[in-house]
Parts: sequence; structure tokens; C-alpha cells
Amino acid sequence: RSVGRPQRLLDVRLGEAVQQAQARRLALAPSQVRIARQPLQGIGERVGMVASPMGWALLAALPEAERYYLLSNVERRMPREWPLLRRRVSEAIAQVYEKGYCSSLSEWDSGLGMVAVPVPIEGQDPRVLACVAPSSQLSRARVERELGPRLLGMARLLQQAGAPE
Repeated sequence: RSVGRPQRLLDVRLGEAVQQAQARRLALAPSQVRIARQPLQGIGERVGMVASPMGWALLAALPEAERYYLLSNVERRMPREWPLLRRRVSEAIAQVYEKGYCSSLSEWDSGLGMVAVPVPIEGQDPRVLACVAPSSQLSRARVERELGPRLLGMARLLQQAGAPE
């Protein structure tokens, strides 16, 4: 089955100011992720894999050797920024392993917060689901009580729909 089929599964209202997004790794620019502003519809923009929770969640879903390869390339290209980036990526991956998602409240973008969950699907490149909202609409408590668990539920539905029969 195609992951595109469960469109209705993603029609979950997360609140007026909260937007959903989906991302996957770009084949030609492996250190970037592409973002679809509306789930499973057109491409919106590209962001560096180490620059946002969407990239961090994707890195957490990759096999360790692939993650190491990609991060080594980032380290070579951005040696000055690397210590801070490495720390933030490591923290986010640990958060994914512990909670199933990672989040950034005003650190990725001063006016925005984001919660992202990896969606590994057997036989396909991993994807990421995320929600983005103004920082004023996201608190750590809301992320932990509402948004994180809802995104995890949506990810499970996508995994089931994308799994071979």
C-alpha cells in the first residue's frame, strides 16, 4: 500500500493555530529534508537535517551507520557550528528514544514551536510527522499531554497502513 492512502487518518484537528507537516529525506541532498506543509500534499520547503525537530526525528529513525555518515558530512561542512549542532541533535535523538518524539519550543525558531515524530515503515524510507505552532500556543505540558501522544498515534496508523499485508 501507499502511505498516501490514509489521508483521512491525518485529518485530525490539533487546534486552530497548529499546522501539520510531513517530511522525508531528499535523495539528491541527503543532509536536507523536504517538508510538505499539508500532510501528503505538495512540497513546501527544504531545511537542513540538523536544523529542526523534523530533521532530528528523521535522524533518529535512520540506521546508525547512515546517521553517522550524514552527521560526519555536516561536521565537515560546518565545523564552527558543529559542537552546538551535535549536542542538540544528540539531545533530540535521546528524546525520540525516550518519548517517541522530539520537540523544540522557541529554540528552532524564536516565534515557533515544533513537535516531530519519526514514522519508520518497513521497506520505505522513514518519514516524519510534525506539528508547528506559534510558541505562545505550545507549552511543554501541552506537548507532553496532547500533541506528542496524538502525533505518535497518527504515526502508528501510518505504519499500519503502509505495512505490507
